[in-house]
Amino acid sequence: MEKSKDELKGLGGWLVLFGFGLLISPIRNIAIAILSWSDIYEIGAWSSVTDVSSVSYIPFFGSLLIFELVFSTVVFTLSIYIIYLFFRERSSFPKAYILISIVSIAFIVIDAILVSVVLSADTVFDSQTSRELTALLISSAIWIPYLLNSIRVRNTFVNEGNAYNEFKIIGVVSVLSAACLITPLVLDEPILQVNNQTETLDQQSGNHISTVLSELIKESNELNLTLPKIMDSNTRLDSTMVYDGRFIYKYSFVNSHTEEIDVPYFVETATPVITNRVCKSDNLRGILEKGVPLEYAYYDKNGAKVASMTIEFNQCT
Repeated sequence: MEKSKDELKGLGGWLVLFGFGLLISPIRNIAIAILSWSDIYEIGAWSSVTDVSSVSYIPFFGSLLIFELVFSTVVFTLSIYIIYLFFRERSSFPKAYILISIVSIAFIVIDAILVSVVLSADTVFDSQTSRELTALLISSAIWIPYLLNSIRVRNTFVNEGNAYNEFKIIGVVSVLSAACLITPLVLDEPILQVNNQTETLDQQSGNHISTVLSELIKESNELNLTLPKIMDSNTRLDSTMVYDGRFIYKYSFVNSHTEEIDVPYFVETATPVITNRVCKSDNLRGILEKGVPLEYAYYDKNGAKVASMTIEFNQCT
């Protein structure tokens, strides 16, 4: 015998499956966070990508990481809050769930765009991001209409509580999330690189900055305003800098892992090509003539160092 519409009430039916998904959501978020963020907490990893004195430095990348970490923390907190609303059968639960789902989808899209811009990626959505976005879209397409049209949902989530404070919390979280979106734009301004590199050079040379290196620092920062730049289908020039008396070009292989590269062969074949190009360039040769070696550092798609080649003036004679 079928139940009447008034009897369809309580955390039963399809809400059992829905509730199970809510319970595993925080666990899933923690697992993803561990896999995604474990590398950045290794000793030296954070400074290698955020310190302008590092050849691995990528402008705005540090701010982007902070933005992702803050938002991930917010999502985890909200997933706990949603579970509380669900089991308390609060009337605000359906709207809160829908709002958070929409914000999460927007975050994935915006984050993917920011990552592609900062890293000059060929595509906006990599395979992992595509799977995550597809899963969230499918889940939202199933459960949002259910929450809006289900009689059981309408009869179950009726407890009022303090709806104003609940939505106020969600509003504050949304504002904080918006602030996180601005973070990559207001931090790591390229203009700051001049001062930061100068300070590093001060420490290296006992507070005495040579005219030559000072000029090269300015040249490096002017060039960095145009970077990163795609050089070919697999190579990207990320940044330049003056460090330890050298002018350094930092490149990345955007499609390759270190394990896929024959490093000795690459160094053997690339060194004479780079040397020939440097020695034939009036500008690059001029840097060598001033006693400043040129270093070409290459990294794989995950930021692991592949190899570096240093060209000195005596190699052009």
